[in-house]
Amino acid sequence: MKVAQESLLEAKSDKEMMLKIREENAKNLIFDMAEQLINENEDYIGQDLSEDAKVKIRRKKKEAEEGGTNDENENQKARRGRKPVSK
Repeated sequence: MKVAQESLLEAKSDKEMMLKIREENAKNLIFDMAEQLINENEDYIGQDLSEDAKVKIRRKKKEAEEGGTNDENENQKARRGRKPVSK
């Protein structure tokens, strides 16, 4: 019984680890594609603006690799205010 439980826990942790790796790969792909789009359209955007955008993309990619940004934490805060009244 104990061996079966340990095997199930290992399998579950392996699946969770693979899911996390896939999510990280997807995020990296999105950042890379965004930077590539900016590179391809640099003639239309302008070099100054495209460089600023690339720096921001790299910064967001670095923050995502480090474990999230403040924006994600701020979105989870409770909002206060009046609730709409339904008639």
